[in-house]
Amino acid sequence: MPNDLKDYIRKRNAILVAFDVDKMLEFMRQNGKAVPQDRDVAIIMMHLARTNVATLPMEIRRVSKRWLRERGIASLDNGDV
Repeated sequence: MPNDLKDYIRKRNAILVAFDVDKMLEFMRQNGKAVPQDRDVAIIMMHLARTNVATLPMEIRRVSKRWLRERGIASLDNGDV
């Protein structure tokens, strides 16, 4: 894995673990990703990402899956959470 990809993943994961919405939006801008205009959408996106990133701690993934389920939103995990 190239170092720049390792750095991207490390930064992304740290932001997801910290659940820092503002840092995630800035990270998305810096990496040319579409940034949601609605903060609530950004929060949902972060919870979805946390359920999908298999390298995050399982408890963090479970918290986000539970949060999504309570709102009727399907998670992105592959059934391992």
